[in-house]
Amino acid sequence: MTTTSSDLGTSLVDSISSDNIKELSIDVAETALDAFLNEGLLKEIPFFGLFYKGYKSVLGIREAIFCKKVLTFLKELDSIPKEQRRKFTEELQHEKDAKQKVGEKIIVLLEQLDDIEKAKLIGTSFRNYINGEISHDVFTKLSFIVQKAFLPDLLLFKTGKYYSSLLQEQFASLGLMSMELKNNEHEKFIREYTLGKKTGLDKIPPVVNYEINETGRLFIKYCFD
Repeated sequence: MTTTSSDLGTSLVDSISSDNIKELSIDVAETALDAFLNEGLLKEIPFFGLFYKGYKSVLGIREAIFCKKVLTFLKELDSIPKEQRRKFTEELQHEKDAKQKVGEKIIVLLEQLDDIEKAKLIGTSFRNYINGEISHDVFTKLSFIVQKAFLPDLLLFKTGKYYSSLLQEQFASLGLMSMELKNNEHEKFIREYTLGKKTGLDKIPPVVNYEINETGRLFIKYCFD
C-alpha cells in the first residue's frame, strides 16, 4: 500500500472528529520510537491507522517523531466537544478539496517543527480556531511564529520576564513586538545642564523602545493553555 500526502491530509482532518481522541492516555514523551504505533488505540484513529498500514509497521526515527508531533497536536483538541469537532470537519466537505488542503497544510507545518513541544502550541492555537476564537489567518500567522522561533524564547515571552535587548529585537522580528524610536530627552537635559550649551546634542542617539503588540497578545492568549 502506498500512502500519499493527500491521503494523510484527509485522514488527519478525519482524526480531528475521531471518538478516540478523548480516550488517549499515551505519554508522548515517554513512548519508545520503535513501539509508538503499537499502542492499540492509536490504530483506531484514522491518521495513525493509515500511517501504520502505509509503513507496514516499520517506522524510522523521522517517521516516529512526526507521528508524535501529530499526536501532540491532536491531544490539544480533546477538550472540544465531539459534536463540535465533527461539525468542523463536515463543514470542510462543502468546499472542494478543503479537507485535503487543510490537512496537508497542518502536516507540512508539523513536519517542519524542530521540537515536538511546538506541536502543542500549534494544537492549542488550532483548538481556538475551531472554537471560533480566532480566524484561519490568525491561526496561520501564530503557527508561522511557532515554527520560526526558538522554543525556550517563546516560553520566556509568555512570562514577560525578558530584559535583553537582543531578545526583544528577536521578538520584534517575529512580529510579537513593535519597535519605536524615541528621543532621549533625559540625556539631552543632563548634557545641557552639564555643558551649559547645546553643542553636540543632536549627536545623542535615540532610545529604542519595544512593546508587545496585538499579535504578541494574541499569541500569549491563544497558543498557551
